[in-house]
Formats: sequence, structure tokens, C-alpha cells
Amino acid sequence: MSDQVLFSIGGTFNPGACDLGHALPSVGTGKRFEGNIMTLQAINSGVALERDRIGRERDSQLNDLRTRYELLSPRERKVLKLASAGLLNKQIGDKMKLSEVTVQIHRRIVMHTLGAKSLPDLVRLADALGVAPRSGAMS
Repeated sequence: MSDQVLFSIGGTFNPGACDLGHALPSVGTGKRFEGNIMTLQAINSGVALERDRIGRERDSQLNDLRTRYELLSPRERKVLKLASAGLLNKQIGDKMKLSEVTVQIHRRIVMHTLGAKSLPDLVRLADALGVAPRSGAMS
């Protein structure tokens, strides 16, 4: 059994190689599984593959977000930074010497371009981009 291949190149499970069907429910409930080492290696490989897939997906989403951020004008980027710091449109306007309506337009463009559905979503995206100011630090 130790010479058997658990997975083919395409990723199809070889059911004769181990008792993975009994191992997975045990792992899912947190119970200890007393199976052969190949079964546990298969589970660990599956977990590692899933973590890798999630990491690549997260990297892809962040790259997409950075690409969309690059489309913003310098003024829109400043509005993003100040809005993510918690300033109101009026306060942003005063700070940037713009009317409140102009700030609203810039903020709407920023939210649309970045795909934010709400202010908390916008703050989360700004944080992911690394442009959200640290607490207490606004410029």
C-alpha cells in the first residue's frame, strides 16, 4: 500500500489507496483519525492545496483592486484617504478647498471605480490597498 499513488495527475482520487472517506468526516468534526499515514498525507495535501488556491485568489483580487486604484485621479485618491479616515464630505471639502457637492461626486466615482457598496466597504478596500491612514494620523 505504501507504493500506491493516492491521486492521479489530474487529481482523481484512487479509492483503493486508503480510507479517505472515513478520514474526512473525522477531521471535519475535530475527532482524531487513526488511519494510515497515506490517508493523513492526502488530507494534509488537500488542505495545503486549498490554502494555496485561496491565497492565489486573494492575490488576484488585490492585484485587480490595485489596478482599479491606479485609475483614480490624485484628487480622488485624496478623497479616498480622507473618507477612510472618517471625515465627512463637508470636512473633506474644507480640507481640500472643494465644495461638498464636488466631494460627493469624487466619492461616488471612487466607490464605483473600486467597487465599494458602502462606506465600511470603502474603508476595508482602502485598508487592503494600504492607503487608509493609521489611527490618529490624517494628512
